[in-house]
Amino acid sequence: MVERYWEALKGVKDPEIPVLNIVEMGMVLGVEAEGEKVRVRFRPTFSGCPALRLIREEIEKALREAARCSTSALPAGKFLRPLRPSEGET
Repeated sequence: MVERYWEALKGVKDPEIPVLNIVEMGMVLGVEAEGEKVRVRFRPTFSGCPALRLIREEIEKALREAARCSTSALPAGKFLRPLRPSEGET
């Protein structure tokens, strides 16, 4: 099941280096799935990366499409949680 999320993340590109996806760049440190929860640990290419918000949004979109569930992605070292409907789910 986790393999499907890794594959989905291969469709996410860093907008500053669009020739590689975030998996190829080594930005994704881990993916875990438990029930409807999907956890992704990732590291931006550098501290203060201006594209961090966009990358996070693209990660969430890719995981939702792969799992059809609400997910959240945060930089490495932070715990992840499912999004609540009031946090942007439509």
